[in-house]
Amino acid sequence: MAEVMDFVEFLAAREEHAAAAAGLGEAMTKLDALNLAPLSDDEIEEEVQAARQARRPGA
Repeated sequence: MAEVMDFVEFLAAREEHAAAAAGLGEAMTKLDALNLAPLSDDEIEEEVQAARQARRPGA
């Protein structure tokens, strides 16, 4: 029974990963369609730092 449950959980996780990958692909297609200029390394770093700051408790 435990092996069956493990296999079912594996299948569910695989489906979740496939759905996430499909969603990411769709998002990348939409982003590409905007024809935006690529971000510089500094701009990427600023975005990462802002996201980290927003996740901190009390931010």
